[in-house]
Amino acid sequence: MTSISLGNIGCKTQAEKIKSKLQGQSWMNFEVIICSMQNNWPVTIATEDTSVTKKQLRRMVTFVLATEL
Repeated sequence: MTSISLGNIGCKTQAEKIKSKLQGQSWMNFEVIICSMQNNWPVTIATEDTSVTKKQLRRMVTFVLATEL
């Protein structure tokens, strides 16, 4: 599993919007994890594909975010 963090998102609504746009997207089949941590909402994106590097995952997430949001 390869994963990257988008960092802390300001509120639950924004974190859930990102999750709804990215969950299951691309051939990498993104798994988006959000949780509450001291009034912040860290967002982590992962893929089960073991051949994917962090750099590739970061680039694909950036591409999907640019086209979906």
